[in-house]
Amino acid sequence: MESTDVAPAPEGPGTRDGLVRLYGPVLPVIGFIAVGLFVGFAFFPVFAHHQEWYVGGDAWKELSGGLSIVWGNVPLSYKHVQSPGAAWLLVPAAFAVWHLRLELPFAGLEPSALLVLLPYMLVIGSSIIFATDGLARRLGVDIGRRTVLDGLAAVFALPVIVRWGHPEDVVSIAFAMFAASACIEAKWWKAGWLFGAAVLFQPLAILMVPSMLALAPTTTLHLPSAPDRTVAKLGQLTKSVACYKLLAGTDLAQIPDVLCGLVEQLNNQAA
Repeated sequence: MESTDVAPAPEGPGTRDGLVRLYGPVLPVIGFIAVGLFVGFAFFPVFAHHQEWYVGGDAWKELSGGLSIVWGNVPLSYKHVQSPGAAWLLVPAAFAVWHLRLELPFAGLEPSALLVLLPYMLVIGSSIIFATDGLARRLGVDIGRRTVLDGLAAVFALPVIVRWGHPEDVVSIAFAMFAASACIEAKWWKAGWLFGAAVLFQPLAILMVPSMLALAPTTTLHLPSAPDRTVAKLGQLTKSVACYKLLAGTDLAQIPDVLCGLVEQLNNQAA
């Protein structure tokens, strides 16, 4: 039996770990946005030799929903989208398209509205890279593997946004991962709001509820009347207890003796 309790290293803005935390995902985000812009604006001219800008058709439907909200017709926006938050997510882009009088796709193969829509979707979609990096960091993943995970998140998100035109799915996963990070830090109110946003953008995020509950340090959190301070104290107690690696063996008959020996050893240390 050996203790594996290790004091966490300081992690502030002025430390090396703080710089890695702040700037680690930046390169994957830049690559993600650059590749997305290339696919949307240059793929067909370069490889198919004809002028056409491209984004998934559902993105235009969601932009139409956003335009309906900008025009004040909120009920009409829900005819264009599958989830309640999808149209609201594109309201800033719709507002810019409307005020700049940009062309929509029925006007030609190069609708000027895409100059606003695609960069906006890529920027909000890049949130999944920051969410992946933050969750991996809280789980103790080293910087090298976090970079790989950030790249995989970008590869996953790119076709969802550019090919199919569903930035709300990517943003929903990002919010759910931010909520998981908040659960690990025992910030349950923050986790609840973040997870609520994830469900707003994609209701299927509700399937992550069991995994969120599993991150709680105690089943007291599952009770509707559980005081927040009680849960916080139990979380602090869980973090303060030393962790041990127990080699119990494979013989089922000897495992109780090993556990009894551990209890006696801890009692002797406490005495």
